[in-house]
Amino acid sequence: MITYKKAGLAISSFALAALVFAGGGIALAKNNENEGGNKSEKMENALKMKQNAEIHVNKDGKINISGAKVMSVASTSLVARISFGSLNMDWTVQTDSSTKFSRNNGSFVALTDIRVGDMISFSGNIDSTLSTPTVNAKNLRDLSLIAVNTKHLFEGTLVSLAGSTTPTTAVVKVDETNYTVSIPSGISIIGNNWLAVSLSNFQIGNNLRVYGFIPASSTSISATIIRNTSL
Repeated sequence: MITYKKAGLAISSFALAALVFAGGGIALAKNNENEGGNKSEKMENALKMKQNAEIHVNKDGKINISGAKVMSVASTSLVARISFGSLNMDWTVQTDSSTKFSRNNGSFVALTDIRVGDMISFSGNIDSTLSTPTVNAKNLRDLSLIAVNTKHLFEGTLVSLAGSTTPTTAVVKVDETNYTVSIPSGISIIGNNWLAVSLSNFQIGNNLRVYGFIPASSTSISATIIRNTSL
């Protein structure tokens, strides 16, 4: 198999033309920054993996896709989109009892756990009998699902901030989900240049990186570090 790579994009040469003429494309990876420190660096790498879009197609019809966004979910299938600028390519991902599902940390999940807006990777065989791009998935990994009580880096947009001093709470939109972020006293709150900043400088719409964990299967985050990359 010949693979074409550029800025976080990978696709076999024989399939490249077919994808373009089909009106599809591949999203280029966003630049990744190192958050500093061993734990933060691991979280940044996880974020980079989530954002990168890659397609590998073998001549035997096997395909591996990562960085696709879930557009819809049905009982045994979903539709995932790869985007390049204004060009989009939707893939129907068919699943069955042999499909192996996992979340970002590798633990098992089910199709019913996957939500619209999640970023996923999947692999399997292309169904050449159908007119629309379809993969019979052997493996499907949801890069947006996070295990509870496991430290992770969340990146999103500030929707609201309850107060300008700690302890307080904020609402941050990550992908398509609003998370309530608990901000206790004494945690590190820094700006893009790594220097300490005040919550009073935060504005709605700022881009935040929150290092913390989900204490239960919910949409709440207990923060240990907050970095406002808009400041």
